Amino acid sequence: MLVQSVVLGANIILPKKALKRDNRYQRDKKRKLCKRRAAIEPIIGHLKSDFRLSRNLLKGQVGDEINVLMAACAWNLKNGW
Repeated sequence: MLVQSVVLGANIILPKKALKRDNRYQRDKKRKLCKRRAAIEPIIGHLKSDFRLSRNLLKGQVGDEINVLMAACAWNLKNGW
């Protein structure tokens, strides 16, 4: 039903394609997961373009984490938290 993998401690869940033998509950669950993922994509795009998340000038994994946290803070401040 779902493809689940773990990358650096984060669970990544991707729904598989709906099958004819799936019941209504399974189809609705897969659709909900796809819609949830589609709702996040524009936010990630805005973070990359508006908040300079596409390029990281800080060093190492700690720098990556700081860059993402600062972009998220800027997003929250802009949208009134």
